[in-house]
Amino acid sequence: MIKYKSLFFSKDDVRFKEFIEELKASKKAKYDNLFMNDFVKMYLDNLRKIGVNYFYGRTIKEAYKNSISDLIKNLSLKELEDRQILLQKFKDEKNLINTMWKKQSKIKFDKNVLVVADTSGSMQGTPFETAISLAIYISQNNKSEQWRNKFVIFSSDCIEYSFDKNAEFTDIIDRIPMIMENTNIDKVFKKILNDSLEKNLPQLDEVIIISDMEFDMVQNRKDMSNFKYWKSEFAKYNYKLPKIIFWNVARNVGSFPVTKLDYGTCLVSGYSKNILKSIIDIENFSPVDIMLETLEEKNYFKMVKNIKKNLNK
Repeated sequence: MIKYKSLFFSKDDVRFKEFIEELKASKKAKYDNLFMNDFVKMYLDNLRKIGVNYFYGRTIKEAYKNSISDLIKNLSLKELEDRQILLQKFKDEKNLINTMWKKQSKIKFDKNVLVVADTSGSMQGTPFETAISLAIYISQNNKSEQWRNKFVIFSSDCIEYSFDKNAEFTDIIDRIPMIMENTNIDKVFKKILNDSLEKNLPQLDEVIIISDMEFDMVQNRKDMSNFKYWKSEFAKYNYKLPKIIFWNVARNVGSFPVTKLDYGTCLVSGYSKNILKSIIDIENFSPVDIMLETLEEKNYFKMVKNIKKNLNK
């Protein structure tokens, strides 16, 4: 359907809109045929079609308002009519995206989970699209009262972002500050610790950091990784560093934030929300344990046996 949606809108507009409304009204229909990045990509592509291109340093809502006012200046009546047709198509596409988003299967979990999305400059394209979609999806399905309908974005700064539980998917994206600079992961850990101390918040179970893993280098810390440094900082205040899930959304990874020996961490990658199923309830939490448990679920018992044998040498 997605492949031919433009054709449906142009050749059979009335019936296709009726189909979307029927899909929206159906309580049983599910739509799980897309990767998470596809939702944001479709929306950003549609924005570009109407001339909204530059989002950096502001929200999409601000960029849309400025671009539309500029685009209709000095247009003839015919050009204005064409522009109105284009904007109506944009609204129809938004309706389709929001409907498909709501019709996804839900993956719910009982833990107190914070999701963090990297929006730095290196994340442009598929990594950014995936991070934002996953952050919204996880926060919407989060049963934690503290972090339901909330997530954190970070680049050179770290911002807590919240949205109304009834907000449409595209409306949530419209208000996200587009900070696309460097990747200061320290700001995230500092926020978690400061909030825990100042607001006396309950212990977080897990933090999911969705990124391309191109974090700023650690400075003046005696060869300590970000993870080990902040583990020691949390311990100073009698707080336990939450379990950290590093979710890579880049095709190529030049560096890894933790090693296989860093217990309390997990390394995963991909664009599917179904990855959540394999990580959210695992008890033995280390990069190696996560890998072995995932392989066992896929019935690769012989491979797991050989890996464990080599690890014990």
